[in-house]
Amino acid sequence: MPGRPGSLPVNVFVSDADRDLEPSASLFRPDPAAEMDLVKIYPRHPRQEVLGFGAALTEAAAHTYASMPAEAKGTLLRECFSDEGSRYGLCRTHIQSCDFSLGSYSYVHRPWDRDLRHFSLDRDERWLFPMISDVIETAPGLSLLASPWSPPGFMKTNLSMCHGGRLRHGFYGMWADVVVRYVFECRQRGFPVDRLTVQNEERASQPFESCLFDAEGELEYVSSFLRPRLDEAGLDDVGILSWDHNRERLLERSDAVFGGEARGAAFSGLAFHWYSGDHFEAIAEVRREHPGIELIMSEGCHGLCREPGIELDFAEGYAHDVIGVLNAGGNAFIDWNVLLDERGGPNHVGSQCSSLAWYDSAAEALHFTKAFSYLRHVSRFVRPGAHVLLTSRCSDGIEAVACANPDGSHVAAVLNRSDETRGFKLHEDGLSCDVSLDPRSIQTLCWIPSCE
Repeated sequence: MPGRPGSLPVNVFVSDADRDLEPSASLFRPDPAAEMDLVKIYPRHPRQEVLGFGAALTEAAAHTYASMPAEAKGTLLRECFSDEGSRYGLCRTHIQSCDFSLGSYSYVHRPWDRDLRHFSLDRDERWLFPMISDVIETAPGLSLLASPWSPPGFMKTNLSMCHGGRLRHGFYGMWADVVVRYVFECRQRGFPVDRLTVQNEERASQPFESCLFDAEGELEYVSSFLRPRLDEAGLDDVGILSWDHNRERLLERSDAVFGGEARGAAFSGLAFHWYSGDHFEAIAEVRREHPGIELIMSEGCHGLCREPGIELDFAEGYAHDVIGVLNAGGNAFIDWNVLLDERGGPNHVGSQCSSLAWYDSAAEALHFTKAFSYLRHVSRFVRPGAHVLLTSRCSDGIEAVACANPDGSHVAAVLNRSDETRGFKLHEDGLSCDVSLDPRSIQTLCWIPSCE
């Protein structure tokens, strides 16, 4: 689209119930007196760095992946991890089994095996590691966040990997050694485990793998055992994230872990889930109090549903959340299972959930949900190393986030969850771009600012 002097071309991508990243073009035009109906971007007010976006590589995902023909595997890898797709570059995986495994398993089985002579990753080698290898081949710069759902049962107060229980103090050291050995073995295989969380959902006693940790126990375990042993093994670059649970208590855990001069030194940040609601204000306060730590949205999903109308609701929920997390100070957004089967599994405790990609084994068909497209409006265009930019809106009916990429390009994602068209001007540095945001739609706008 040709423009007048001083104008800037804008690439626009639109998704709604019927469209998926439909491309068009627009222009930023000089508009220094603009005042009304603005969504305003402030490029001289950069905020936190973006680490990336991704999803979880679980045994359930890997088992489903292994059942797919080569063409479907290639489509999944391309659509999720390549530069032509969603560009997932920060993914989560599990240490030992989780609920989305085919069954409970651990890497060690004998309490007297303190030297880990019988440590084994054979179960991960069967399903999970082959998928991770294919993912890394597609996305060589990918980074992994690894989370345990439970230590082995013999290390816990309830003698079971499931139903909560706590890590017995006498096994703090041995469990830390297991985690360190896992990271070392993964890196030997070329799997870049760069971050750990201490424990998935530390306050939840679940029928599946789970383990309770309070702040004081976590601090002692990490400061006196896990962090020193990672450092001794030459893994001092591995970050450790606290919490890995819902946001409504994120601020309290931040206060407990990072409050006071002697605390927090062993941790690089906090991870959180979305299941208790938005709580973006809590994320923002943690960011304000601790500007240098990492804040990673590490898990979120919806219950299993294949209805088209509900699918659009789910898509809007994903877009709302990634926009809210980034504006509140989050560095990254990781979806739950990258892939499941048509039943929302497999899951060894019988629960099911949605995934943004799913494979119908009976029909031999790979599907991508509308939520996959909506999340791609951010993950595909906002690159690692980008900085979120301060953005203000004329109306709560428009949800918006803007980022400056390392290559100098700017990106804005704008969401309209209402049944009305929302018209406004996207405004930056005296330039405006007219936007008409259709009912229940999302747009991504990309441009390169003037060097003047």
